[in-house]
Amino acid sequence: MAQNIGSKTELYWDNGFKLENLSQGNSIKIGGRVHYDIGAFELNQEAISNKYLLKSSRGNEFRRSQIDTSGKIFNKVGFTVKVSVNRGGVEMLETYLLMQKLPIIGNLMIGNIVEPFGLETITSSKYGTFMERSLTYNFSPGIENGLMFFNEFHNHRMAYQIGVFGLVDYENVFSENLNLNENFAVTGRLAGTVINSEELLFHLGGAYSYRVVNEENKYGFNAKPEVNMSNIFLQTNLMDVNNVNLFNVESSIVSGPISFQAEYAQTNVYAMIKDHFFRSFYTQLSYFLTGESRKYENSLDGFGRVIPKKRFGKNGFGAVELAVRYSTIEGLENDKMSNLTAGATWIINETTKIMPNYVISHINNNNQFKGEGQFKGFQVRFEVDF
Repeated sequence: MAQNIGSKTELYWDNGFKLENLSQGNSIKIGGRVHYDIGAFELNQEAISNKYLLKSSRGNEFRRSQIDTSGKIFNKVGFTVKVSVNRGGVEMLETYLLMQKLPIIGNLMIGNIVEPFGLETITSSKYGTFMERSLTYNFSPGIENGLMFFNEFHNHRMAYQIGVFGLVDYENVFSENLNLNENFAVTGRLAGTVINSEELLFHLGGAYSYRVVNEENKYGFNAKPEVNMSNIFLQTNLMDVNNVNLFNVESSIVSGPISFQAEYAQTNVYAMIKDHFFRSFYTQLSYFLTGESRKYENSLDGFGRVIPKKRFGKNGFGAVELAVRYSTIEGLENDKMSNLTAGATWIINETTKIMPNYVISHINNNNQFKGEGQFKGFQVRFEVDF
């Protein structure tokens, strides 16, 4: 329910507190998210014999605990500030200024930005089908400082995003002799809906990133078996690297309560002595037992909040989604990790959900360990976001 605060200004709840003046185009929204996880984990005997390490057989953690603030000023300037609060202190996440409806280019974002690389990457962690993103996400650049142009076209069915990232060294941001980083990246994404009707959604997209690595010429990535409390079981570190090229192809089909999603990513590392090529992909299928459908926002933001047909309470049970995913990623030489994840999501109401996940991970690592092994993990997330 909206409450009037002064002339033409309203305070109301819209999955978060929002203060808005429609006549002037000014607004501010305050929200946040808390993800609390518990789990139990094990390695098979082969993994133990091959010197694989298990951090703990049981665990719990606040996976995310953050405050999100966003707003608009005269419908032209926007801002977002996301801050993570945990035992390690306060960490700045996405924090940027947004210039909207500029001539020709559309919109300009400046600050700490999620690089536009893949459908999983641009979809908020609040709206994921599983507790963790797939193995393919390990190729994603993540959040980086920079600037990005973006816009929608073709009657809002297509969108582009392109930016330059990594220009400033935050470790020396208060130095009087602040210089530009020698490492930088250019990342772009083009995506849209081939079909977008009430009966069927068919989404396609692709992304590319060209990256010049740091002055030490190092590049690497790590992979956990889609369990954040797990150890790292695939580790790739390369020296004498000149540049890195990342490629991504994304797709999704939604028809009523059924949803399919898949992505393929490739990392080409060009080095002084030997080039390396790594591949990863995932496919996932989900189904709402209670008849809801995954909510597609747009080509820029991916999927959004699912609202149950009936909230949990006197006359309702909420929404229930079942899902399964297969993902795989390659490392150095013959190193490889393949995961099979089964999950369920009980959406109690618009802002509250419980998510159990069961993960079976087959690992072949001859560089860090001594061969093959299997990891199993069962975990449950309790989530509130607004």
